Amino acid sequence: MMASLIFGIFVAALLFIILHWWANAEQGTAKNAVLWLIVPLIVLVAILLLMRGQIVTAIGLLTLAGWFLFGNKAKNPFENDGGSSSMTRSEALAILGLEEGATIDDIKAAYRRLMAKAHPDVGGTGWMASKLNQAKKLLLDE
Repeated sequence: MMASLIFGIFVAALLFIILHWWANAEQGTAKNAVLWLIVPLIVLVAILLLMRGQIVTAIGLLTLAGWFLFGNKAKNPFENDGGSSSMTRSEALAILGLEEGATIDDIKAAYRRLMAKAHPDVGGTGWMASKLNQAKKLLLDE
């Protein structure tokens, strides 16, 4: 009885520490941590299911682990890469939140500020990052 109580307190404290870290972690770091914690756990459960003869369930779990590792990095066929359509100067200015007459320094500063939020590594989308790249390139190449 006492061992169960101590184990329960230990698990609760560990859960509290993990949730506290999760709440304060950067998004990219948290995503990587979840990836490296969940995938081995899923594989372990799949191995245990294989040992019990539950092959179909184990294959399903291994498929889920594969999706966690590789599925979310595949190119979305419905997502435009941002380079296939032409962009006008006024669209580029609007994307960067600038007005006509913006200087090179204004363009670069707006690009950096927006890319810090829109980059896929920090939770943004590849589509938005490509649009920002296209807008910057169009405005700076003029």
